[in-house]
Amino acid sequence: MADRINNEIPQLKKHMKFEFIAQRNQAYNWLTELSEYLSTIEKHLAALKNDVFERFMERQRKMGVVTLPDGTSIEEFFHSHRHAWPEFRFANLLRRSYTVLLYSIIETCLIDICSILSKQGDPRSIKDMKKKEKSYLKRASRYLTEVLEIKFQDDKQWEEINDLRRLRNCLVHDNGEVDDDSPGSVLLKNYIASHPFLDIGNKEIVIEQGYCEEILKIIKDFFDALFPKIFDFIKQNEDDVAPSEVMSDDEWMAINIGRQIGVFYLPMPTPDENIKIKKELAKLQKKAEKIIASKKARK
Repeated sequence: MADRINNEIPQLKKHMKFEFIAQRNQAYNWLTELSEYLSTIEKHLAALKNDVFERFMERQRKMGVVTLPDGTSIEEFFHSHRHAWPEFRFANLLRRSYTVLLYSIIETCLIDICSILSKQGDPRSIKDMKKKEKSYLKRASRYLTEVLEIKFQDDKQWEEINDLRRLRNCLVHDNGEVDDDSPGSVLLKNYIASHPFLDIGNKEIVIEQGYCEEILKIIKDFFDALFPKIFDFIKQNEDDVAPSEVMSDDEWMAINIGRQIGVFYLPMPTPDENIKIKKELAKLQKKAEKIIASKKARK
């Protein structure tokens, strides 16, 4: 690997490390925002579920209904038929759209990172993977493994992400209907059957509370495992020159501030850390404004 890097791949362009750090931080910030958004959604859906259940039970009490003729309790009947209620279909649609969004985050981040890494000088880019793979996710995977030799398919999260890809494709292209016996559908059915937060009702995929939370964590764990490997690749191939010859003073000032407050090394900043980051960046902006004003004054 080292010989191939030294002899076959030209030195990395000067801003690659900086661009990757920015992209990595953006990915984690997106996950933080999505986590907060999901919490808001689920709180609303929980309140909606309780309201529907209470109204249903109140109607049955007024009519004096406690059990059905076959002995099924009203509570059991409600829960076994809940997916037919408009409010529960709405909840499922929300979780389905959120699941598609999560997959889009993975695809977008990997494609952007591959575009950054294409500056390492190899004539091939992620676009050259188009003939081999239809899926953007698989194109990014091929580019990272075949061109850059960054291995990550053995990471345990990768299998889950491939299952997510099949689920997403069914939601987007088949409106969530699973009704054939193609190889892809068989794999998807097995995945759904083995997952506690997934189900199939009337041939449609049903996503229960807990699935989106679990996938969000899997994506974060995947990024936590992949990003250090990419960073190591960049460090192995960066130009062997002094930092001042590679980046402008302002860029290195931003990186050094990031190092001091931990923004470039934390897997996912906490709310308190985000406040600290914003304060430091505000100070940096004021300093930059003073430098600009001073230069204008001298002119």
